[in-house]
Amino acid sequence: MHRTPALVLSVFSLFAVGLATGAAAADDPKPCVSTSFKVAAVGKACAAGGQTAAKAVMKKAKKKAVELGETFKCKGCHEDLKTYKLNSATAVADLKRYLQ
Repeated sequence: MHRTPALVLSVFSLFAVGLATGAAAADDPKPCVSTSFKVAAVGKACAAGGQTAAKAVMKKAKKKAVELGETFKCKGCHEDLKTYKLNSATAVADLKRYLQ
């Protein structure tokens, strides 16, 4: 089969555009579900990097809790991990304490 330079260039261009579009989509953070935050660090993280950044804040808190010999689990504070509705009256205070 004879390939013309124009055909090869066209296929390569489409491939490059597809890669660039996929990379841009991967860089776009998934936005946080909540729009108001009682813990400033979580609000800042959400604004800067969406759910990924907010989860990083939670992981930092979990690390601190473990260092203190305490248990820290997502379901310990959140009723539902899709809406992130809080189920604990002390969830906000606990998170603030672990983030100090």
